[in-house]
Amino acid sequence: MKLTAEITPFQFYTVLFLSRVFAMVTYVAGVREQLTSTDEVIAAVVTGIFLLITAIPVVLFLRKDSKSSIITRAECISPLFSKILCIIYLGSYLWFGIITSVRFGIFTGSVMFPDTDVVFFIVMMLAASSYIALKGIECIGRSSVIILIPVIGAMIFVFATQSERFDILNFTHPFTDSIKDIASSGFYSASRTGELAFPVLLAPFVKKQKGKHVFSWIFIITAVITVTEIILTGVLGKFGSTQLFSMYSLSVLAQTGFIERLDAIITCMWLLCAAVKISITLFLCGNLFSALIGKQKNVMYILLSAALIFAGSLPLADNLISLTEIIRSPLTFIFFLATVCIIPVTVMLSEKLKERKKHEKA
Repeated sequence: MKLTAEITPFQFYTVLFLSRVFAMVTYVAGVREQLTSTDEVIAAVVTGIFLLITAIPVVLFLRKDSKSSIITRAECISPLFSKILCIIYLGSYLWFGIITSVRFGIFTGSVMFPDTDVVFFIVMMLAASSYIALKGIECIGRSSVIILIPVIGAMIFVFATQSERFDILNFTHPFTDSIKDIASSGFYSASRTGELAFPVLLAPFVKKQKGKHVFSWIFIITAVITVTEIILTGVLGKFGSTQLFSMYSLSVLAQTGFIERLDAIITCMWLLCAAVKISITLFLCGNLFSALIGKQKNVMYILLSAALIFAGSLPLADNLISLTEIIRSPLTFIFFLATVCIIPVTVMLSEKLKERKKHEKA
């Protein structure tokens, strides 16, 4: 009997945390309507509220069965239903993978090597992430825990060294923008968290996973995002909204004593987060292909996923306008709501309906 490789909840949610950190530090200015400084902080809290609400179906799903993936449970309802869900999830996470790859390419090409073709960085990251994904989820989990320490250290260092530049006058009056705009901004940020569906998709690979782990992860990333927004606003003020990657601009200012311009080292920490995010996405897509087509040649499916993401990234490479358009596309919101809320609820209701019919026949 072939045993499934498993990782601990701490390792798994560290992977998801680092994935969200990369999305945070590579936030592209201009993707959504800019809010005033204090309202940006409020929107970060609203993001957490939206995530808590949309996480309820995921938590309820895990409470009933934390060891079976949503694809497996759908197959018990109907094999055809399971195949349809595989296609939806594949489309969703290939889409998110394309956004991540292009975001990585533009980030690297803009702040580190502006004279190098963005496509080169995308190829290199997909190749490295494919190798990590092929090593399995245990490798991804262990690597993430190792990476977590320097990433947290880098963030603390950046924040601590900016304390002298922090100016409360950079903050505006709360709710200068409309509540609708703040809520819209919060929902936009929440929709970038496609990792919220990973607990139900990769359930067989996580030991003793519980709903409280999902909520704890949300509270932590909300706290990190909120603190980051406070620091960015207090230090950069309006200047931050003019920067393509405001978090990188903050890291450029980081220095202590005789040690200056550590932004290159700090940026490397962000790139490690990108490798984690893309590798877990490729691992997931490989498993979805296995469930859709067959359980053989998982190596081929991971490489196929990387090839599809690369093909989808080419038209968008080095094109910030196109990237912002697909991020703001209704399709991104639809994929988020479908994978995190609608599908888990549909599967759970279908299970209840099948159980009721079974009892009626008995």
